[in-house]
Amino acid sequence: MPRKAVIGIGNLLLKDEGVGVHVVRVLEGRELPPGVEVIDAGTATIELLPLLQEA
Repeated sequence: MPRKAVIGIGNLLLKDEGVGVHVVRVLEGRELPPGVEVIDAGTATIELLPLLQEA
């Protein structure tokens, strides 16, 4: 089964730009389908490169 990820990207200090982080926080409290990973990336987008290369 292919891996799936919901990646929340954003800056909480800049209001609407933090929406990705807020979505991740909501999803972390829910039961998700098997194989779905939730990742809070914040503003550390460059650190996501290894994860994206695995896809």
